[in-house]
Amino acid sequence: MKYQKIYLTVKLFVVSVFVCFLLFSVSSCVSVVRQSKIVSKDIRVKMTKEEVKSRIGSPYKVAYKLADGGKYYDYWYYKEAIYTGRAWFWVETILVFDGDTLREVKQGREQREGETIQVTNSDLTAKKAN
Repeated sequence: MKYQKIYLTVKLFVVSVFVCFLLFSVSSCVSVVRQSKIVSKDIRVKMTKEEVKSRIGSPYKVAYKLADGGKYYDYWYYKEAIYTGRAWFWVETILVFDGDTLREVKQGREQREGETIQVTNSDLTAKKAN
């Protein structure tokens, strides 16, 4: 009986250590995004659309805009969650392509996780006027 209690105590201890090891292993595999994939994947002006897509994937939205002189530009929108150390932010990055070549990287909207953005009629009117 005495040895059975010791055996169960040792077995419980070994199982507890194993479970703690598993929990630590799994939690250390989870990474926190602290840098934009635009920076971490080294997206640079003069890259082609295919190079960009192979590094960071497809955009969540694509727009086409007509510039002065009748030239069209492709706008690729990427959105990602980034942790700053205090809070999560949704960050939008806009890549502007002239034909197949990346010409500009623009910062889009930033929104703190959990905050809402209120859009008013004056905001919509101002966008239509531009």
